[in-house]
Amino acid sequence: VDKDFTISQIADLAQEDLVQLATKEAAMTNQLAPSSTITPQLAVVGQELPPSGIQLSPGMNSNIVQTILNCLQDYKLPELNELLTRAKFTHGARDFALMVCGPLMRKVGQMVAVGEMDVSQEHALSALMRNQIAQVIQSLQFNPLALKPSFAFATIENDLHEFGILISHVLTLSQGLHTNYLGANLPATSLVSASRALGATHIVIGSAKLFPDWESNPLKSYLDTLDANLPSGTEVWVGGRSPVPTEDYKMGIRTFSGFEEFDRAIQELAERTPATRLGSPALQNF
Repeated sequence: VDKDFTISQIADLAQEDLVQLATKEAAMTNQLAPSSTITPQLAVVGQELPPSGIQLSPGMNSNIVQTILNCLQDYKLPELNELLTRAKFTHGARDFALMVCGPLMRKVGQMVAVGEMDVSQEHALSALMRNQIAQVIQSLQFNPLALKPSFAFATIENDLHEFGILISHVLTLSQGLHTNYLGANLPATSLVSASRALGATHIVIGSAKLFPDWESNPLKSYLDTLDANLPSGTEVWVGGRSPVPTEDYKMGIRTFSGFEEFDRAIQELAERTPATRLGSPALQNF
């Protein structure tokens, strides 16, 4: 690379290459599946889309999210998967997680709760999105110098909702930090053992369910076990809707109500970690 290029210029060139790659992939996909009714313009950021009765929240890429929701409502799953693939290439890892995946899962969950979508549609989207996120994670470059801080991701026992930790995993990797993904439904004692063996300095826990009081919340006993057994100095970051009385614990606990808040915390931590500054996160996307 020419030494006169800035990191931002290199990132711009990389993004141009990605767009060209996505365009070639789309052309190949269309050749293999000529019966598909979707057009390339549907995935273009900023394009006007037909009006729909689905109301979207601010702060997301409303065009691509809207189009995917329309496909999901009509069970157009091949077209939906193609849109996810294009969004993955054109957005980059962080924005794909933050502006597409997070809002999609949140909106579909809300629609299922009020009967505007079926559980089968939610499961179909989950399966397709899980595959896309897995590809994103595999494509992110591992920074061998960024061994500390080290993150471990899991959901509490009997909680199978893993998209919170999956998206948080992508956001953390996109900043060049070291991660270990342990998955959903992990007993607290197993998380302690794994975290000790991995040398995790930060543990990210997902807990999707909301309980009427703290004493009846299984998150309480889970955090009690972590608090009694984790090495001193370990931080536990908790995502979900349950309020956590952080003052009850000697370990450091931080709670997050959304991905945007988590993303800001990860960026601040990365800025304080010199090893992660060796390369631009934009170059670690794909």
